Amino acid sequence: MKAKLEFDLNDVDDRQAHMRAVKATQAYLAHLGMKAFLFKIIERIDSQEIPVKEEDKRAIENIIEEYESILYYHNIDLDSELS
Repeated sequence: MKAKLEFDLNDVDDRQAHMRAVKATQAYLAHLGMKAFLFKIIERIDSQEIPVKEEDKRAIENIIEEYESILYYHNIDLDSELS
């Protein structure tokens, strides 16, 4: 199975869509990195490597939940190879 994307690079909107397609892998990897970073913070808080107040931990957990909600809204599944 093959797929082909075609863009008219003389068209401003198509040129922008082309760049988004070209940079999709980098965007995916950036999101994976951000997700790993956020979960690492929680892991370090849970192990008391980073001492924080419970309300601060909950604030970070809320950020993670909102981040995941935004990804879900845009139909992005970082745990799937075919997002």
